Amino acid sequence: MLEIQNLHYRYPARGEDTLRGVSLTLPDGGMLLLAGRSGCGKSTLLKAISGLLGSGGGALTGSIRLGGEKITGWSPER
Repeated sequence: MLEIQNLHYRYPARGEDTLRGVSLTLPDGGMLLLAGRSGCGKSTLLKAISGLLGSGGGALTGSIRLGGEKITGWSPER
């Protein structure tokens, strides 16, 4: 199960958060469609889930759990 709670992310050069209070629960075997206009945070959310935002110097807050384990701070290779 993927659980995201109150996720916020701000890129270093931005004045406001790209992700603001994102929360969702996706059960094992579930599917999710991310749709929206350009610049709304779809790619940023996927980067946060995959661990690719850690090296960008931005501010990530909130919780991302996969199978009950907190994944924020994991390396992308994991």
